[in-house]
Amino acid sequence: MKRLNPVVPVVLSFVILCGALVLCESVSDKSEEMTNLFYHYYSFEPTSLLEEIEAGNINVFSPIAEEPPLVPSDQQISVPWTQGDYFRIANALFEFARGDTLDGWQLNSMYFILGCPEFGTGLQDGNLEFFKIVKTNERVSRIVRIVNIYPRNKYVFITENEYYPKLVDWSSINFGENMFSADAVLQIADKAGGQVKRLSVENACNISLLLSPDSASYEGWWAHYYRRDDDTTLFRVKIDPITGEVR
Repeated sequence: MKRLNPVVPVVLSFVILCGALVLCESVSDKSEEMTNLFYHYYSFEPTSLLEEIEAGNINVFSPIAEEPPLVPSDQQISVPWTQGDYFRIANALFEFARGDTLDGWQLNSMYFILGCPEFGTGLQDGNLEFFKIVKTNERVSRIVRIVNIYPRNKYVFITENEYYPKLVDWSSINFGENMFSADAVLQIADKAGGQVKRLSVENACNISLLLSPDSASYEGWWAHYYRRDDDTTLFRVKIDPITGEVR
């Protein structure tokens, strides 16, 4: 079985960031200058991670010097993780690696991926992008923190960048609006036609779920079913994050 490509969420994050930077550069012929503040990989044990975090233990991440090699597909395990689980992991990682929590951070985008055979099991990779506005005297900057969580390959990546001066306002995802989660959106997308398409290729496909208000084509959640062998699109649908309506 072909493994999922963990590079996709990383690339997606930088595509979103680059899109924002292009907008910045058009504002009064100025640009936001990026300074990296933090960049690190950590390994973890997916089978016990959530249980340890639930028990209050955040010392579950082991620093590693570089991105580890991919775990062979026949040694990978599926995880029964939900969107909420990924946020719990991100919160623990924030505290462990940076000494804070999700409090005070705004969510700019989230992206999840799973293999079609894992439909109904859980989300298998997660990418979360947060930001906050920091004001120091007359200096106003945007701090962006990206977390990529790869349970199949037993590691997480976190990076933090400062953009100064802040020239544009980013949108944020407000969970206080009874928003449909990635887990619910996956079910809606499958009923809307995804199931037929994935079964037509005997589940030899992947599914990605993206919510990114600042993307150029934003119209809510994007659910994308695509073949594993050549990434050909099988099915794509937009879903309203508030009503759950298929567009």
